[in-house]
Amino acid sequence: MLRNQKYLPIAIALILLFFLTRARALTAFPMFIDEGQHVFHGQEIAASGPLANAVEGRQLTYWTYLVFQPGDHTSLFAIRAATILVVTVGFSALLASGRMLAGTLGMVFAGVAYTLSTYHFFYDRLALADTLAGSTMLVAVYFSLRLRKRFRLRDAVFVGISLFVMVMFKLTTLAFFGIPVAAVLFIRNRQVSWRQRITWAGTALVVGGGLFGGYILLAFWRGYNPFGLLVTHNTAETSDLVARWLANMGDFANWVSGYLSGPVFVLLVLACVILLFRRDFFLLAVAFGPLAVQLINPRQTPRYWVGAVAILLLILSVVIARLWPRLHRLVRWGSAGAVGLYALVIWLPFLLTAYSHPADLPLPRHDHREYIQSDGSGFGVREISAITLEENPAQVIVLAANCWAFQYMSSDLPIVCPPINPDGSEIESLTQLLSESRQGGVYVIAENSPYVPEEIPGEVIAAVERPGDLTTLTLYDLSP
Repeated sequence: MLRNQKYLPIAIALILLFFLTRARALTAFPMFIDEGQHVFHGQEIAASGPLANAVEGRQLTYWTYLVFQPGDHTSLFAIRAATILVVTVGFSALLASGRMLAGTLGMVFAGVAYTLSTYHFFYDRLALADTLAGSTMLVAVYFSLRLRKRFRLRDAVFVGISLFVMVMFKLTTLAFFGIPVAAVLFIRNRQVSWRQRITWAGTALVVGGGLFGGYILLAFWRGYNPFGLLVTHNTAETSDLVARWLANMGDFANWVSGYLSGPVFVLLVLACVILLFRRDFFLLAVAFGPLAVQLINPRQTPRYWVGAVAILLLILSVVIARLWPRLHRLVRWGSAGAVGLYALVIWLPFLLTAYSHPADLPLPRHDHREYIQSDGSGFGVREISAITLEENPAQVIVLAANCWAFQYMSSDLPIVCPPINPDGSEIESLTQLLSESRQGGVYVIAENSPYVPEEIPGEVIAAVERPGDLTTLTLYDLSP
């Protein structure tokens, strides 16, 4: 093996370890509402055309999952397996970036840091647009870092393509389109002139922007507004902007430290400070530039930051790798012991719980409520579906926000999902539907939600409470 390829066995081992930790028990965690939406919209695209649902701003996510899922009970595994494949590409790019910045040691530390990240472990195993986009962003960062060693326009082309793919996975990642600008401003290479840098950045932006602009024009020409959901969920309100940003920054710190632990979050901050004092600004710009934009939005959730936090872990890994040769042997052994202790005390219990008892995952309060307790959760679906199957129903009307979980996790049941609106506007029509459906063999699974009729006719057969007792699924027999 050539000398400059001796890192390959280590890289392959890191990738295999990462893949195995992510791929095991992939369907243990029930289908979250957004995952079901991706399957459903993919089926709509198959029926209506490739630009259907373009208003959602995540068209490539739908196309990707459409390729991998048949729309039945195997959908959950298929879309999550597809996600793992994309994430593995991003992980490989992270390893390559670590090696480029700090040698083989940087690659190893980056691989270990990301693999041990319970934050990324949780989101890597969910079929979410944020996960796909964040992984693709890491590919753009890797091709940008190649400017450290050479000037090649094909690298800029790959950056542009990566950015296009990223924003097609999720439109809200547009802020990362500044990566080429950050690269030409902050990546050090005296062999590359400013004229070459400007040409390089222009090439990346023209390729990425041209591809995305072409898609936007095509969508508008066909009558779709790709920015529709982005405008709906983002406010133009500028009052108390600083207070809102600071509050969101506090949430960012609390939620990320809730996953990674307080000491690790402090290390992330210290690593960023070290890079700042060393005037090594590229990774800082990639992480904090888009993050600063994202934190303006009043609507925040931890999954929005998977890419930015991955860059923070890369920063930590690179800083430690560069300092490692100067550290005393006892400090090295102590650091290795601390990583081992972290793996045993925090990471391994998190993994084992995710594999076997996902309802008990120690998620931060926000995510525990959203993914486990709320009406968007898939918990309780398997249990109430098993009870319903014993009744041998002819039809099952599901009045629940996450009806998609029933469709794609309980395909043995004749599921019907009538439209439900969070504003309660469908309650009257739902009440009429239940009244007209009173006959033998018809069952209802209803959620105790404010947008579901309070009075359900028929006999209560069983009830399943979701973890946290926030919502309950109740089975009714509509036999007269």
